[in-house]
Order: sequence, then C-alpha cells, then structure tokens
Amino acid sequence: MVRLGVCMGIEHARMLAKAGFDYIEPALNGIAALREEEYRSARAEIDAAGIACEAFNCMLPGEIKVTGPEVNEGCVRKYLALAFHRAAELGGKTVVFGSGASRAVPEGCSHAEAWRQLEHFLALAE
Repeated sequence: MVRLGVCMGIEHARMLAKAGFDYIEPALNGIAALREEEYRSARAEIDAAGIACEAFNCMLPGEIKVTGPEVNEGCVRKYLALAFHRAAELGGKTVVFGSGASRAVPEGCSHAEAWRQLEHFLALAE
C-alpha cells in the first residue's frame, strides 16, 4: 500500500490528518531551530493531530557547512545530536539530506576535498 505524506510545517498537522494523509514531512532545520518550549508545543501538536512525522526534509541550515574551509565539526556534531533526537521523538524514520547551501563546494575548494568532507559528514550523520 502506498503511504502519502506532505512536506509542510507542523502547524498544518491537524488539517493533513483530517485530509487523510499518513504522515507529515517538516523541515528538520526548522525543528532543530525551535526553542525548547516551542519544540514541546510542536510535539504536542503532532500528538494531538494523530499524524506522525515519519520523514524530514532540509536536514541542515545553510549556515552549517559540511564542505569547504568553514566546516566546524563540533558545531555539526552538536546540531546533529539535537536534530536527530527531536526527529526520533517525533516519529522520524527518514531524513532527506538536501541542504544545498550546506554542501555546496565553495570557490577555491577542490572537489576531491569536498567529497572527502562530505563522506566524513555522512559518517557522522550515520
């Protein structure tokens, strides 16, 4: 059976559940950016709607770089710990990387080095 989900913010969860969708796919970078009280409110909204956040898009905010000289592994690790913890609490099973601004190869960075950095990031995210 095909399951249907929609890429939308959590504020639309009740409407999507009423419309018959199986899950909602919010942006993980938005969920991670919420203050703790905002996150608790979002989590309560999902619980009340009766729809799961099985998938998340937009894994990283653009300011967290995973290629080039601006990579800060400590920042990346801290972000992933918070973001993945919240995704799991909300029922997440899949996170879509996307995040073009984070993985774009900056001018002056070799593609070989960017691939090495990307491989390292993916190992951290595993």
